[in-house]
Amino acid sequence: MAERSAALGYLAVGKETTPGTAVTPGVFIPYYKNSMFTDISLTEIKPVFGNAFTRLESVMGQRNHKGTLEMLFEPNTAEYFAAMLLTPGSVTGSNPYTHPYTVAGNSSSFTMDISLVSQSVRFFGVQASKLGITFNKDEARITPTISALGSWFGREVASVTGSGPYTINFATTYDPNPTNGLVVGDTLQGGTTAAPQTIPSFTVATIPNGQSITTTTNVSTLVAGNWVSLAPLTPSLTLLPPFVWPNTQFCFGATAAAALSATQTRLEPGPTIEIIYNFEKDTGSPRSGGFDPASLIRTTADYTFKIKKYFDTAQELDQWQDTSKSACVLRMYQYVGANTYEFRFTMNDLRIKTLQQQTESEQVIYEEIEFLGNYSSGDGQGMDLKVINALAT
Repeated sequence: MAERSAALGYLAVGKETTPGTAVTPGVFIPYYKNSMFTDISLTEIKPVFGNAFTRLESVMGQRNHKGTLEMLFEPNTAEYFAAMLLTPGSVTGSNPYTHPYTVAGNSSSFTMDISLVSQSVRFFGVQASKLGITFNKDEARITPTISALGSWFGREVASVTGSGPYTINFATTYDPNPTNGLVVGDTLQGGTTAAPQTIPSFTVATIPNGQSITTTTNVSTLVAGNWVSLAPLTPSLTLLPPFVWPNTQFCFGATAAAALSATQTRLEPGPTIEIIYNFEKDTGSPRSGGFDPASLIRTTADYTFKIKKYFDTAQELDQWQDTSKSACVLRMYQYVGANTYEFRFTMNDLRIKTLQQQTESEQVIYEEIEFLGNYSSGDGQGMDLKVINALAT
């Protein structure tokens, strides 16, 4: 296979109706880095077997599917990553639309296709355990930590039978249900591993069982040992301008309501913000009866918040001793015509955990502050997230 530039690939997502049941993604999101992978978790068999070599056999154990992404951070696609992490609420408004997210149950589940240019790989049952917000100079980026219930990198052909429709039967060496992850209507391609596109692309017509698919395209040239993979799609983008540091505000107040209407506090570049909703295991629950994890179970939510602030008054030096409630609202804006779009994260009850002064010859004095988040009984929550964008659903 010829060398390919990653710039020609894409990442696409689609919301699943049933968690872990794949859909064909149709929302394309630009990305910078991707480290999603499947670990087949080989189990080493090392009994006494009359030989000095250490290992008799290696067999596949419980697979896990995970990784991190670094994504373009803009209002329309930010909602998908918010929904991967927190629980979506009812959408209100009319361009701009407000999408609320809370810690009140489970998040939405997604299918994610990542194009490697010559083929695409698919992860399904995708959810996030963490959303980080970073800045590359003035550009904001969102960095989700992802886990999935399954993946589809392609499958080996066992045989092709029939005609009009043709039935492609897959080998079951890797997975006893090799069609798990495919969807009727998916576009596939096949051929040998050395030349993976030696026959025309074809569409999945039916999935009659866990081992085979049918297509009306003539695929009679496929033979046992050939490989079938997802064919890359043609991306289409529906994006707003991305979030940037100059349109990012941090507003502090005695309560969340007061912080929402407060004048911003101008901070130094390089804050650390992570929104967290942990899984019991980031590899998923390794239950019996299957090689893939059975579910992703949520446990507790949290966030991390660190800032760098110019040292201004003597009172600020003593603030870390003050354990009374305060709140902060992170507001990231983007403006398109008369419409204002926003990523708004509310931290309802903050306390200063550590405060360290940084002093250096010929440098401005500033403070590095790490906060600890708490549940607010008055607000009935510890944190809240809203995405305000141009999408009604």
